[in-house]
Amino acid sequence: MARGNKRRSVGEDLTQDMPLWATKMIEMYESCCERIEKALTSTKIEETQESILSRLKALEVSIGAMKTSSSMTQDALYSTSVKVRADEAKIEDKLWR
Repeated sequence: MARGNKRRSVGEDLTQDMPLWATKMIEMYESCCERIEKALTSTKIEETQESILSRLKALEVSIGAMKTSSSMTQDALYSTSVKVRADEAKIEDKLWR
């Protein structure tokens, strides 16, 4: 007769073998880790965003310095930069939610 062998996951085994205070401590640690990870991710996003914006400003300056480009080209580039600036505000709002 085959024996019915029920396996529990490793996490269940550990939490049943640990005292309650240790389980609570691990839960608090995991919560802290999640918050730190989220903060680091937000910081990385902000750094990337600042890098993109500084490149965009340099591009705007070089476009403004170009006297030979057609007004149509300058209008298209200006329109693109305005859209990027609008997206910047949307991204900033989403970061703080």
